[in-house]
Amino acid sequence: MTSGVLELRERNGRRKHYLAERAVNGGDILEVCFSGGWMAMRYEWSGSDEPPQFHFSVELGGGKLWQSSLELPDAALLRWPLH
Repeated sequence: MTSGVLELRERNGRRKHYLAERAVNGGDILEVCFSGGWMAMRYEWSGSDEPPQFHFSVELGGGKLWQSSLELPDAALLRWPLH
């Protein structure tokens, strides 16, 4: 699967991100390239001037989850999940 960066496009007065020529929608799972490998994260964006947020969770002992989100740099490498 080809990796790439998010591209912000405007069509019919609406802005939307694209990855590998495919529109990205809120709730889509994308894989982000970290120095140790690819990690699945959930994309969310309000459509504002603020950058999109990427949400993830870490499984903890006892069946608990720790959830967080982060803002990625513009040139971060992403890809659609392989499955």
